[in-house]
Amino acid sequence: RAVELLKEITKRWPNFAPAQLALGRELLTPFDEDALSPLSQDAEQGFAVLLRYARLVPDDPRVWRDLAQGYEQLEKPVEAEAAYRSAIERDRSYLDHHAALVNFLLNQEEPAKAKTAFSQMLKVAAEQDAIDEAFEYLNDEEGFDPDSARLREDLLLAFPKEVATSLSALRLLADLQEAQNKITEAIKSTQRAIALEAVVEDYETLSRLYRQQRRFTEALAAANQALKLDDNAIYIQFERACSLAQLGRKREAIAALKLMMDGEQPYFFDADDPDLQSLAAMPEFRAIKEKMNAPVTNEAPAKQDKSPKPNEPAKPVKQGN
Repeated sequence: RAVELLKEITKRWPNFAPAQLALGRELLTPFDEDALSPLSQDAEQGFAVLLRYARLVPDDPRVWRDLAQGYEQLEKPVEAEAAYRSAIERDRSYLDHHAALVNFLLNQEEPAKAKTAFSQMLKVAAEQDAIDEAFEYLNDEEGFDPDSARLREDLLLAFPKEVATSLSALRLLADLQEAQNKITEAIKSTQRAIALEAVVEDYETLSRLYRQQRRFTEALAAANQALKLDDNAIYIQFERACSLAQLGRKREAIAALKLMMDGEQPYFFDADDPDLQSLAAMPEFRAIKEKMNAPVTNEAPAKQDKSPKPNEPAKPVKQGN
């Protein structure tokens, strides 16, 4: 109904730009839901309507981002790249436009173009004192496969000066190196981040990376350092427990796990982590696992219905507890 109404509006008032933009977006929206074939009539019409809006409002970068994303989903990389660049031309100060182009070029495995685009992005970020933010745009909360990580690591290493002074860049670099199983390099990058600013999360990362190299004494030291920064960070006890278990200090490992489970907000952990399996035969560890697996409910217990059932005499109510 929305599409039909917008079509009627744009037919009656073809120069009413907001309706053209809304209609174009509505026609392309099903792409996100995999409901349209790339060759469908709605898709072709959507592009035509958005281009009509672009002629009406030539300085608006938003429509070019819409077009770029549509072309990208249609696997038309040439058109998509041109549209991303058109968005940047219309608003060079907006980092998100630059980031969209850089990530697109990386996904297209165009490293040379990506480095050039990112260089331009860093210049804009420097003017806004937003270098950290520029690197954050390269991150992906879902993680990276080794090939994608390699491309992004190469990009970061092309800008050593900017990376050296950015916490976001060094943390991202460590993540990218870990995704490629380059653990020694990831440890060094994390240590560089800690040298800039010591925070709990980076020490947790360092502890986990040391564990991957079976360096449990160093892993424990990193976890202990995290607790010195914030003794309320009970989730760090998981790292401590793993290292303690592997160092043969099983009672201390159990104590660390109990600290997590007995807090005001219990921290649930991966009880099947290989570094904890030396605790598997201990009754205390089994009890912790049972507590974790117990159903949790925030609902108040249901009141017991004490009214007599049909054909059943009423029972006297007990007094006290």
